[in-house]
Amino acid sequence: MQQQKAIGKFVHRKENVMKKKVLALFMAVSLASASLPMTALATETGNVSRQEEMGIAENSETTEESKLTEADNERESEEETESTKAQKTAEATETQKTAEATETIEQQGTVEVTETTEQPETEKETEAFKEQDKSEALEVETEEADKQRISIEEVLKNRAGGLASVQGTALSQAQAGQLKQVNRGGIHTYGSAIYLTEWDKYSSNYIYNNLDSDEQAFWDKLDYVCCLYLISGEDAVSTSGMIIPDYEISYAPLSLERAVEIFLMFNYSNPQYYFINGGYAYIEPSSILLPTFYQEFRSGSARSKATQAMKNQITSCESAIAAAGSAEQKAKVAHDYIVKKVEYDDNYLTNPENPFHQSAYSVFCDDHSVCAGYTKAFEMLMNGAGIDTIALLSTDHAWNMIKINDSWYHTDCTWDDMDGYSGYEMIYNFFNRSESVIRSDGTHEIQSMFDGKLPASTLDSGAGNTSIGKCATPSKKTATPKVTYKTVKNGVQVTISSNTSNTEIYYTTNGQTASSSYTKSHRYKKPFTISKKTTIKAIAVKDTYWNSDQTSKTVDGRVYTVNFKSNGGSSVSKQYVQYNKVIKKPSNPKRSKYTFAGWYTDSKLTKAWDFNTKIKSGKTLYAKWKKISLKKAVISKVQNVSGKKIKVTVKKVSGADGYQIQYSTKSNMKSAKTVTSSKTTTTISKLSKGKKYYVRVKAYKKDSTGKKVAGKWSKVKNFKVSK
Repeated sequence: MQQQKAIGKFVHRKENVMKKKVLALFMAVSLASASLPMTALATETGNVSRQEEMGIAENSETTEESKLTEADNERESEEETESTKAQKTAEATETQKTAEATETIEQQGTVEVTETTEQPETEKETEAFKEQDKSEALEVETEEADKQRISIEEVLKNRAGGLASVQGTALSQAQAGQLKQVNRGGIHTYGSAIYLTEWDKYSSNYIYNNLDSDEQAFWDKLDYVCCLYLISGEDAVSTSGMIIPDYEISYAPLSLERAVEIFLMFNYSNPQYYFINGGYAYIEPSSILLPTFYQEFRSGSARSKATQAMKNQITSCESAIAAAGSAEQKAKVAHDYIVKKVEYDDNYLTNPENPFHQSAYSVFCDDHSVCAGYTKAFEMLMNGAGIDTIALLSTDHAWNMIKINDSWYHTDCTWDDMDGYSGYEMIYNFFNRSESVIRSDGTHEIQSMFDGKLPASTLDSGAGNTSIGKCATPSKKTATPKVTYKTVKNGVQVTISSNTSNTEIYYTTNGQTASSSYTKSHRYKKPFTISKKTTIKAIAVKDTYWNSDQTSKTVDGRVYTVNFKSNGGSSVSKQYVQYNKVIKKPSNPKRSKYTFAGWYTDSKLTKAWDFNTKIKSGKTLYAKWKKISLKKAVISKVQNVSGKKIKVTVKKVSGADGYQIQYSTKSNMKSAKTVTSSKTTTTISKLSKGKKYYVRVKAYKKDSTGKKVAGKWSKVKNFKVSK
């Protein structure tokens, strides 16, 4: 399979067998006649060896002889006649000799053959071989010329449709009871972005970060169960012709339709779960959805071997990617590796080269795939290199978005793989393109389930057939987010904002670094409430801008309720006080004929509350009241002063705010006038000279409502104004 790629990248897969036969015939004739110099033979056979791409050497596991014989046997066994069988026997004999000679050449270099092990029986037979060789070589040459005349547009018409439709199969309710319960605590831990394995770095969290909490909860369950089958040797279960995990995965309260969309986006955001074949099983009454696996990966031992094979291939690629300079160059290395290694499988629906074309496994552990495999492989390599990359889907095609210099571009490795058509092995027409460019062909129409969950992509690299173009370097940086908060009923309400308009803000509440894709975060849409001590980290992003700096703020979300018992007074609203903060002193309650005497911590009103005290727990405070009761006022002196005035002096009444003095010319105090004073001595003016006046006094005090509550009137005293 590995050697086939080296030959097959120049001719299409359907022509590989024919070319190999032609090559074998060339070698056979050369060996038989001893007329072809071994230097030429070595050159021809050297083209069969697997090329070293990007410094990554891949060793062929089988000889050319076994591949050619196997290919011939598989494709021609039903069509063989007795005569062709005889011819194939002769070809097999010659091919065996060619393989042995090739092995010697590879080990010893160019050697001249002075003696052949076997000569053709007749010159006529030799001439027949030569004529057949010329005929078949001419046929291949003609077909290659036809390929180069095919336009890129015609090639790409056949590259849409590689995305297999998602197939769901209903299971019975009885089967739900046979599933194991997952470790709920484990899901909680994983959902908090504390990753379980090194494989998590190959995934993308961009879609996850834009889901709501119920959708994220279902995603986390899928993630947790699939991770178990990635890292453990546990066997999957065979039922109803499918391979499924042996654990219950509930999508409640989502609808089945929405759960299927979440599963599809999960599958393409987590290409490390290579054993998922893209289908699913469901038990709708129980709100259970399970991914289905490839039959070949049912057993834990088979998966362990496949996982190691995947890891070996990926690791070898990572070293070459790491050696590249910029993110743009790293993306090119990964792009070129995939395009050069893989041949598009045109017959994936009817006669696929391998059954894994919807998985990255088809790229890393085989050489044939379709858009699903190209997309997932590129996503793994880029995310593994620390370059955010996500997968997108139309109804029948898959491709990627990649973040270069903090802005997003579209890349389609599938459509850049020409396989020799139109004179190209590989092009860059679909490398780091803007959304408007990628959608101009009418095929890259993103499915509606991605609405509102993808980044903007307005920049374009200007790439072409042979040039990767250039990604823009932003000149502005997004403003660092600000975290503010206030206490509410059940905790602390947090608001995050940025001074840069039209930004997207992503945050975490577990102390992990916030990002749009590389870590599990939340996209900020509205204020949220926390109820415990929480470290909030946030970052603001915007297309064509550099990302903001990371902001971090620790907020104690513990909030306690403080109740106020007014004890007959007006009501006072409860307060929600953050841990280790003080209670805000409320306005005094009101009660008629009473004065407010403060708040106390106990109902017996023995211990007053100090409003400088920091709250450590919930509290109830009690109002203390004092009923107004004033003694009867006493007039100590009434004195006539010049100017037709009198001066009234009152003995001080304890607790009084002031005094009311009434005076009248009648002893029954009818038509009396009143003067109010806060002092014990008051002067009354504008009196009539020669008249007799009567005076009385009472003390008053304002209650908690602001009204005056007075004591009893004093005894009436009289006097005559004489001056």
